[in-house]
Amino acid sequence: MNGFIKPTLALACLGTSLAALAGCRLYDSFVDPAYPGRYEYEARGPVYEAFATQVANGHILDQTIWNYLFEPGTDKLTIAGQQRLGYLARRRPQPDPHIWLQTAFDVSYDPAAPEKMVQARAELDQKRVLAIERYLQADTAARPVAFQVAVHDPAVPSLAGPAEALMILRHYANFQGMTYAQPNSGGTGGVGVGGGIASPAGNVAGPGGR
Repeated sequence: MNGFIKPTLALACLGTSLAALAGCRLYDSFVDPAYPGRYEYEARGPVYEAFATQVANGHILDQTIWNYLFEPGTDKLTIAGQQRLGYLARRRPQPDPHIWLQTAFDVSYDPAAPEKMVQARAELDQKRVLAIERYLQADTAARPVAFQVAVHDPAVPSLAGPAEALMILRHYANFQGMTYAQPNSGGTGGVGVGGGIASPAGNVAGPGGR
């Protein structure tokens, strides 16, 4: 009897497994088993593509050395220009070697000879490219980077003064300091917000110490 039950039970289990497998395949033929992941992935593509373009354009503008970072009509970097190049050369985890230069607009224009402005602009652009390369070579002498400078003609990004001031003030208002009770105060570690000093009782003293 036992010899009959065991094979029968094994066949029954095998039949159940095959039926379940057939049922899964039948289910997959009527529905998308990858839902909703497949469609979410496809929906993210256009969003990422548009955002990537904005990020790339913003990065190029951030890597740009503008006319106002030179003394007018010359290839001499101002102090602000030197600081800007130093900032770009110290990016983490590594600097972007592609530096952009705004084409010179601080050249004179003679209506009787417009070609002179074209020539003067090209010559000043080249001088400024060399000035940027020389400064970067000197600034990164201990950690050389193969910087490449290219000239382009973007619009200077700008924002109205009042709007920018409001944006900066609201940004700074997001930061609040936190202080903790002294270790030996016996309290439970009262927390203060706003840069005050925690008193032994766990209370927070303001900037005046009261």
